[in-house]
Amino acid sequence: MRLLKDARLEGVIAWEVIDDPTRPVTIWKVHNSTQPYVEEQLKNFLAGYSRNLLQSQPNHIELFAEKKTLTSILQPISMRYCMPMTIGSGCCSIAPIKKLANRFRRSGKEKLIIFTIADLDPAGIMIARSFTQRLRDYFHIWNVDARRVALTQDQVDDYSLVVGGNIDDKEDVNKEAFRDEFGENTYEVEALEPSALEVIVEDAIEQTIDTDAYNDEIEQEENDSRFLEAKRKLIMAYAGSLPSVAEDEVGD
Repeated sequence: MRLLKDARLEGVIAWEVIDDPTRPVTIWKVHNSTQPYVEEQLKNFLAGYSRNLLQSQPNHIELFAEKKTLTSILQPISMRYCMPMTIGSGCCSIAPIKKLANRFRRSGKEKLIIFTIADLDPAGIMIARSFTQRLRDYFHIWNVDARRVALTQDQVDDYSLVVGGNIDDKEDVNKEAFRDEFGENTYEVEALEPSALEVIVEDAIEQTIDTDAYNDEIEQEENDSRFLEAKRKLIMAYAGSLPSVAEDEVGD
């Protein structure tokens, strides 16, 4: 707390509490009558509908990214395609992998495709491989196609990316294997401009999905939205035509 002099109190000392998490305050959402509650509920009635735009795809497709810093770039893409996305935050724990396995099984699809986005360093290479390996070992999902979308050596060369570090700076059991395949330097995904990463990920998706089926789903979503809006207006009109009942008459 801090001591404040409030001019409005003409010299009276007032206390202002900045923050005190040890004394939580609970405020209940209540209404003074039924009318504002009804209006509130009807305002969003049948709103917020979204169609599963990937339901007619032959494969179940998901995004997997190594780092939380990529969320702001990848989440809008994930939302646009209604594509589930997992952020591994390093070596992904088993719980998100189990959830992914369950989503795949519920989809009824025969093949699982995972687009992976990770640093080009020993950990980034092994994280993606470990993720798919555990899907096979722990959940017996064998038909997994893990595609490394970024970061790749070709992208490092094409975009002339700045070196992120040296392999000798890494304490990783896989660094010698990395050295044999990629050399001494390591690179971070963030070295790519966000716009470049967006194009890379979107291109990978567009080259994989059945675009005709996807566009058909978008068209159907628009039809669904028009149907729901018409239904909403019909129900609202009906609700507005109902005779009002005073609150004190309900119990009679």
